[in-house]
Amino acid sequence: MKIYLVSEGIAETWTKHACENLGIEYIHKKFAAANTMTEKDLKDVNECYFQLIYGGEFYIQPSIFNGIEIPKIFYMLDTCERHPDLIKWIYPQLDYMFYAQKDNLFYSNKSSWLAMGVDLKLYDNGNFELTEEEKNHYQTDVLFIGTYNHPKREPFAKELYKYNSKIVGNNWEGVGLKNFAASALYGTELGKRIRASKICLQLHYSHHDKIEEEHGIASKVFEMMAMGGAVLCDRVQGFNDCFKENFDILGYSSMNELHAKIEHYLNYPEELEEIKKNAAQSAQKKHTNEQRFLQMINTLRSKRILGKNVVL
Repeated sequence: MKIYLVSEGIAETWTKHACENLGIEYIHKKFAAANTMTEKDLKDVNECYFQLIYGGEFYIQPSIFNGIEIPKIFYMLDTCERHPDLIKWIYPQLDYMFYAQKDNLFYSNKSSWLAMGVDLKLYDNGNFELTEEEKNHYQTDVLFIGTYNHPKREPFAKELYKYNSKIVGNNWEGVGLKNFAASALYGTELGKRIRASKICLQLHYSHHDKIEEEHGIASKVFEMMAMGGAVLCDRVQGFNDCFKENFDILGYSSMNELHAKIEHYLNYPEELEEIKKNAAQSAQKKHTNEQRFLQMINTLRSKRILGKNVVL
């Protein structure tokens, strides 16, 4: 099988790793190149099974489909409501669309929700150990990984002062938090922080005073789970589809519940260890990008966009 991939940034890394690990051949283009194809380019890509545009909502132009004769597939990573103009023109052009944010915009026979996944290769497949010095350095009761993108996140972060907590993410440097630890980290360095933390906290929203079930699950949730993190996550759409609460993940729907869960599980570390073990097993078995690619291909086969004889 050979596919035509259009992706960029971290999505390019994800897609290439997934294809390589599954043995899928691919032709890859960044968005600028995909929007300006030569005749030679078109001849090559039209020999592929399908075109997969993976994310890139801000870069897609109508010219991306010029001369494309194979099925056109789009996996939308951002929430659909942020890109109404894109949806309006691109949807009629597509053979099928997957969307990562489960905001229930589409109910048709050519679109469906597909949760994001984890790229284990970015974390050395989890094959790293912490030295005693690293355990002491990274250890914390509550780790929050997220960008400072709204003023209401500041009081949220300050509420974590009551615990031994650390904040990791971009744009926090000037906020003056006493629990700020580092800007955005990646790979095994981030994996070590996750693994050394008792609870990994996920907040999908900018809001502090209201938790709403609006969108889908961030890839960071699957990443933290895969690294053996006990993730305490707001119950966004798709939460119950992907996880078994209190088995491989912890959930909350209000700040009061968040604090109650933190206080309970810090007092019962043996329960946290069981959740960490289950989380790693679930994420590595069911929520990798390779699994998402297989789900995608199976869906395309069931919709007869790909032939039933197309197998990996």
